[in-house]
Amino acid sequence: MTEIELQIMLLQMDIKDEIAEFIADPNTVKYSFHTGNYLTNAPKKRGVYFVWEGNEFVYVGEGGDLTKRMKDIKQGNHPLIKHKDVGMDLFNPTRNFRIAFYPLRLGRIEMEETFASDIEAGRAFRPRPKYNKKFHRTWN
Repeated sequence: MTEIELQIMLLQMDIKDEIAEFIADPNTVKYSFHTGNYLTNAPKKRGVYFVWEGNEFVYVGEGGDLTKRMKDIKQGNHPLIKHKDVGMDLFNPTRNFRIAFYPLRLGRIEMEETFASDIEAGRAFRPRPKYNKKFHRTWN
């Protein structure tokens, strides 16, 4: 392993620890889908986002521009909207879906792959977020 690979691995570990604290912290600011404030509060940065239904963590996603990714949700072009158990209920206040944003200083795809490996190995996000269907990207 080169020095650069080692430094990237250490940074990934630090970020994973920060995110675990971010998810567990009851004071993490979460924005509501039914009020639409998730759109106005999404940072125009790359990062990951986490969705809760009530107090249950149910979805993790990523985007190169979180503002644009949230517009995909609004337009119905997102796996969470297409999920058979969610759909347009995402915007129903009785379901209480909320979202939190975590901008990244390391590439989002690298972090997504790190999360994917950890989730599939049972090392992260226990229980597995129930609305995520897949974690690893397929590259052509």
